Amino acid sequence: MDGTARRHEEQAVTSCPASTTPRPLAAVVRTIGGSTPGSHTCTATSLRMDRVRRLATQRSATFGSAPGSTAAAPTTGWAGYRPSGSTVYIAGAGPVGRCGAAAARLLGASCIIVGDYHQDRLDLVKSNGCETIDLSQDIPLTDQIEAILGEPMVDCAVDYVGTEAHGIGADAQSMDPANAINQVLDATRAGGATGVIGVYGPDPLAASKDEQQGTYPIDFGKAWIKSPRVTAGQAPIMHYNRELMMAILWDRMPYLSAMLNTQVISLDEAPAAYETFDQGSPNKFIIDPHGMLSA
Repeated sequence: MDGTARRHEEQAVTSCPASTTPRPLAAVVRTIGGSTPGSHTCTATSLRMDRVRRLATQRSATFGSAPGSTAAAPTTGWAGYRPSGSTVYIAGAGPVGRCGAAAARLLGASCIIVGDYHQDRLDLVKSNGCETIDLSQDIPLTDQIEAILGEPMVDCAVDYVGTEAHGIGADAQSMDPANAINQVLDATRAGGATGVIGVYGPDPLAASKDEQQGTYPIDFGKAWIKSPRVTAGQAPIMHYNRELMMAILWDRMPYLSAMLNTQVISLDEAPAAYETFDQGSPNKFIIDPHGMLSA
């Protein structure tokens, strides 16, 4: 843990019914483990270490170990998503997209639709309460949304793919860097919200000179007329990381582990895990080089 992360964790506090003094999270965890001399343990925080390890695994899966994962969990709210009853479309069923689906559920979405090409990932989110769209089918995205909702649009659509996007249907095997962002812009209802978590920047390996310089053919005219709220870039995680952490530690997201399908691996196993992940694995791999989570 770097110095910044440690400072933030030490600043995160919780209260014990037996005491009116807020206690740093790190102190609570040490107390649970019985390693703080003279510390007291109240009933509300007397958790077994296996539960602590399980929650720590959830927290690791949500807050880090992959670029962008810190942006994942609350990104529907960050995109302007209106809780309690809103419909949400999530482009991408990878770990970051699944964190977005879990966040939409936490915020009260009525219907969460996830689109992807890999059936294993679609089956995973389907088993965790989401509707799914197979983007390898040669059917327009809005038509597939209409088949689920009865209308070809959602209140909030979020792109978790970025420039690694492919086409839909017959074009599913072809790279189309702007496809995901154009699809979510198209799927957002008038006055709705669009979030762009997928990375869009210069790509020296891209096919065109414009894409190499970070310029992509975004169909903004069709989006502009609908007056959406568009939010993109890195998520401002300092605005909500403590609240999210506490929601996880106090089991307010009991579905998170199943949704993420985490697998803790050693550092030596990382190269093979990256290869497996690149093939569309439904797992979220957590690299634990010191054996802290698997102990």
